Amino acid sequence: MRPPSKFKSLWGEKIASNNFVQIPYYILASPQLLHKDIKPAHITTLCYLLTLYSKRNNWPYPSVSIIAENLNIKVETARKYLHDLQKWNLITITAQRKLKGGEIIKLVSNAQTKGLGYQISNCYDLSPLYKRLENIGKEINLEQTKEKA
Repeated sequence: MRPPSKFKSLWGEKIASNNFVQIPYYILASPQLLHKDIKPAHITTLCYLLTLYSKRNNWPYPSVSIIAENLNIKVETARKYLHDLQKWNLITITAQRKLKGGEIIKLVSNAQTKGLGYQISNCYDLSPLYKRLENIGKEINLEQTKEKA
């Protein structure tokens, strides 16, 4: 992934040539627009998932223990943050299961798992976050239009 030229001009070649992640502005600058109860730890968790996201609709799938290890928190704490993000409709968590033949499937619902092999990880769908950020942009543009009128 090549960094944008503005990034390169701000940070220099050495930093720009290493990996970097683009984070949508409102996630860091106005997280309360995502949800009124969001805390910095939720933002950190969300940003961690974004670091693993490299191609649209190819959602990240780290295990909860890997997330906890990388964020230096307990597994139970990571699980709580992830479930909060799902409850607030910012991510969707689905199980990835490995079938007997080796095929990996993503479940739409975790309700019916009998005969569907064993769970290998969760998949973190970020499309609810996309929708929320799009709506925030529309709301802000509408407010700015009202102010100008």
